[in-house]
Amino acid sequence: MGWFSTVCTDQDFRLLSLSDFARQLRREKLRSDRTGLQFSLLDVRPKVASPASAEKLICEIIQFSQRRLRSTDDVGRTKDGAVSVLLVDTGAAGAEVVAEAFRAQFDRRITVTVHTHPWPDEEPQSDSMGQGGGSIRVAGARPRAPQEINTYMVRELPVWKRTIDVLGASFGLLLLSPLLIFVCLLIKLTSAGPVFYRQRRSGLGGRPFWIYKFRSMVPDADKQRALLVAKNEQDGPAFKIGKDPRVTPIGRLIRRTDIDELPQLWNVIRGEMSLVGPRPLPVQETAECENWHLERLQVTPGLTCTWQIEGRSRIVAFDDWMRMDLEYARSVNPIRDFQLIARTAWSVVVRRHGF
Repeated sequence: MGWFSTVCTDQDFRLLSLSDFARQLRREKLRSDRTGLQFSLLDVRPKVASPASAEKLICEIIQFSQRRLRSTDDVGRTKDGAVSVLLVDTGAAGAEVVAEAFRAQFDRRITVTVHTHPWPDEEPQSDSMGQGGGSIRVAGARPRAPQEINTYMVRELPVWKRTIDVLGASFGLLLLSPLLIFVCLLIKLTSAGPVFYRQRRSGLGGRPFWIYKFRSMVPDADKQRALLVAKNEQDGPAFKIGKDPRVTPIGRLIRRTDIDELPQLWNVIRGEMSLVGPRPLPVQETAECENWHLERLQVTPGLTCTWQIEGRSRIVAFDDWMRMDLEYARSVNPIRDFQLIARTAWSVVVRRHGF
């Protein structure tokens, strides 16, 4: 980064580090979610073959940014070496004007992708940045899906957290293997259908992954959901029923003791989840979340979290659930993780013995 700062840029031009750019992007997203004003992000990538040519082209891209962008805009490098441009107070049409300027300057040597937040249901016709910028206010705007812009703000697992995850999940699978085998047999002998249930959930940055659980419901539970919508006790996009008729007798037991969640230790080993983190929502529920809810996607989802401990025994308002997740995401540290793991273990014991 120092080489780019001294060779590719003027002294007065700020080229942000990866962490500083992510911080600026998070700050702008919070402002946008609060005010409803749009901002845009350009992803500029070289299309040349050799690494040396790519670095030279990136240097030219950064120098062009110095001449073309406003003083309020920010430029940084992505983890995989591309150039990111943050255009504050700029809608999709205005961002496309800037993107076209980059394309015209570098012809076929680059690709430019435009991300705008929040994305309105209908593209604004009057939004144009030109030289001065400008954005429209989008009242109550929601993204059509978890926006790719979240991938630029993700906080990768710290080394200490990943180490705890791998060691803890591996030890857990080894220690609990007799129980896991016994549960597999119970499910197979008492209910028709597969032993495991898998579902697409939203992971880090909104990337979907398959989550695994012991099957605790009848095989066609997902098809029956539409018939039970009127009984949903949870507000927001989530779906929860206190006495779900789809749950099998064995399912009630393994749900009460959280044994149904143990296969997710494999998700932890694979790096798709952590031992502690916001519970991953199904992809379709994430798509219906408000913009501010999506900040939870900036950290790796987990097996347990504050909501898992404080909200499992009662129906918590969806916004309060999301606030618990965001409060954790903004203050990840090892002491708190160990506390949440200990509290989770204790709550399982309490539920198991009916205290």
